[in-house]
Amino acid sequence: MTEFGDLEPWAQPAAEALAGYGLGPVEIRLLSVRENAVFLVTTAEGRQRVLRLCRPGYRTIEQVDSEMAWVNSLHEEDVVPVPATIPDRDGKLVHLFLNGNITQAAVLSEFIAGVPPEMGDTDRFRTLGRLSALLHNHAESWARPAGWTRPAWNLDTAVGVHAAWGDWRQSTRLTRDTTALFEAAERDVRTRLAGAEGAALTTVLVHGDLHAGNLLVSDETVYLLDFDDCGSSWPLWELACSLVDGSSDPSLASQWLSGYLSMRDLTPADLGSAGPLIMLRILLIVGWLETHQHATPDGQNEEAFDSLVALTRRYLVDRFSL
Repeated sequence: MTEFGDLEPWAQPAAEALAGYGLGPVEIRLLSVRENAVFLVTTAEGRQRVLRLCRPGYRTIEQVDSEMAWVNSLHEEDVVPVPATIPDRDGKLVHLFLNGNITQAAVLSEFIAGVPPEMGDTDRFRTLGRLSALLHNHAESWARPAGWTRPAWNLDTAVGVHAAWGDWRQSTRLTRDTTALFEAAERDVRTRLAGAEGAALTTVLVHGDLHAGNLLVSDETVYLLDFDDCGSSWPLWELACSLVDGSSDPSLASQWLSGYLSMRDLTPADLGSAGPLIMLRILLIVGWLETHQHATPDGQNEEAFDSLVALTRRYLVDRFSL
């Protein structure tokens, strides 16, 4: 497992990828390793770019191509603020290179100087709801290119043995009490999302991971980053992603919804799905904490797990009162 922030194992693959962009001599700095490895690239002239090396096996080449087709459309049509994607020397948005005997995908984007938003800021949360609605409006009318394919976020990909980020039941932090707690919450969520209530819900193309780490504020503009988890899901999956990974304060849901509803309507069934979807995201993140222990500094995962337990206890009492 690569150490958090350690560049050495990634230096050669990054150099191989950058050769396809003709940037000349560069300095690279590893920014993060989560699903993918992300680098800050500085050219000899001082220009800065962001390089993403896509983890082999997480997404297919076709899925990465599809992701970047949507991001490029969002940028060209000025739908929401997203960094521009920089084509390789062949004019392709996704550059393929050999990492040993594995074909790997890379994406180069413009660098935006900014900071993550303060997710407890009610105005910022309202803005995030509005931007989510604009994404969904665009997705409904956007003509997908031939071969377009993305995974879905649903019950099967969020919880259980096929969960995309790991089954929460495999967490080494579980006790008898917390296992029973999460099982009770999952039963409730499945009842609400798989039964008659769930059948009435709509689906749309979503970003799929709109937490604070995938947002950047620059001169009061909120940029959306990293569409690696975009796919078909419920509209309020965006809300669940923002709440659970951001402020962990479901009371801010009303601010997000205010922003969303200013740009796009929701059915009564969709509005009623907020609580179960927030809880579903909690279960997904419990699994993620176990399979991605390399992605955060020591100590943060324990604190996050305790927060998720507290939120689950609240859900079983008041369903977050949304």
